[in-house]
Amino acid sequence: CPCAPCCRLDFARCEMTDVFGKVKVSNVVRATSTGLPSQTASLQEFAGGLDKDTLVAFRVESDQHTIEGCVWLALLDGKAFALEQDELHAGQHFQKDWTDVRGPPSPPSSWC
Repeated sequence: CPCAPCCRLDFARCEMTDVFGKVKVSNVVRATSTGLPSQTASLQEFAGGLDKDTLVAFRVESDQHTIEGCVWLALLDGKAFALEQDELHAGQHFQKDWTDVRGPPSPPSSWC
């Protein structure tokens, strides 16, 4: 749930219980990593499935929470790719060979 309390892990104060129901907290046995792909391999597999017009959700830092909550949606503008050189975007440093994916530069006029 992307409501503000759930983003703070305060599930008892969830603002969406009418929609999703009450949050049930449970404990599960942690799986071992034996036989599982590495996180890097999993990321590469995930990135390989990203394509133009794919809708993805991602968590944002707490100082970026607004009416959308802690999850933002992005409509991708193309396939994921490895950066050919270091890049600086919006004050963030992205290193060569990192996997990147781009969204549209601005919302289409039909969104307004």
